[in-house]
Amino acid sequence: MPSETEAQPTADFPRPSLFRRLVRWLGLGTIPLPELRAKYETPASRYVVVDGTRVHYRIEGEGPTLILLHGMLAQLQTWDGWVEQLRAHYRIVRLDVPGFGLTGPMVRGNYTPEYVVEFFEKIRQALGEERFHLVGNSLGGFLSWYYAATHPQHVERVILIDPLSYPQRMPLLMRFSILPVIRWFASFWVPRTFIAEGVRQVYGDPRRYTTETVDRYHDLLLREGNRGAMLKIFSAATQYFPLGVEHGPWDRIKDIRAKVLLMWGQNDRWLPVSHVERWRADLPGIEVKIYPDAGHIPMEELPEQSAADAHAFLSAR
Repeated sequence: MPSETEAQPTADFPRPSLFRRLVRWLGLGTIPLPELRAKYETPASRYVVVDGTRVHYRIEGEGPTLILLHGMLAQLQTWDGWVEQLRAHYRIVRLDVPGFGLTGPMVRGNYTPEYVVEFFEKIRQALGEERFHLVGNSLGGFLSWYYAATHPQHVERVILIDPLSYPQRMPLLMRFSILPVIRWFASFWVPRTFIAEGVRQVYGDPRRYTTETVDRYHDLLLREGNRGAMLKIFSAATQYFPLGVEHGPWDRIKDIRAKVLLMWGQNDRWLPVSHVERWRADLPGIEVKIYPDAGHIPMEELPEQSAADAHAFLSAR
């Protein structure tokens, strides 16, 4: 059975030595979990154990429940801007999706779409959330729409932000990482420059991200097990959404019964904005917001505007 625990206070850590900082910049070794917890937990942090995996989440604000699921390589901090804007209106539950952040890899190592969505259902059961709004970006967008299609009794409204949804040629960074020889190196060596390039690609305007943003993405990738999980997730995305395939998980999009708002950054380099038209064809009546100067993560690039659009959709009669 899932069990829930509060985050325990962690000790302060001295600044790493110059040598250790260099090793980490090169993406070698790991950062100890207690050190990462000391840096990235807050008083709102909680944990729930599901199938042996200790999932990190936060609960903030009051009102109807709003669950937020981030995308590939990201962490629950990607929603900081939304939480600041929406906590007065909603009880916000945000997760470090398994494979990323402080949650780390799934103990079972299974990242198939079916298991990952059922894993989220077990989290829902553990937290006792019966009805809620569901929001997801990228990989979290896939989890959100697939869950809404398969567990409609729990979902009020859905917001999908540049969601993984239809067959496509995956980003070069992803395809390169899972090449046989590169995959072996990437399991223990992911330099900060690789992550900096990934962050640059997901922003429509690279001037909007900071050094601290790249540090967070890289630090949490160096949590033990996260690099291996990243590669498994990249492989699963490539396997389940290949070009030229007629049927797949996207067949379930037509089963969604909740109201859906689709947000997309016009300059998304990872998931093409052209998918919006397929969504409109498969789900007539869907609402759409396209952000002309945003990339793959509009909620992080344009938090005030995208959060205001989200609130207008969720609060409309």
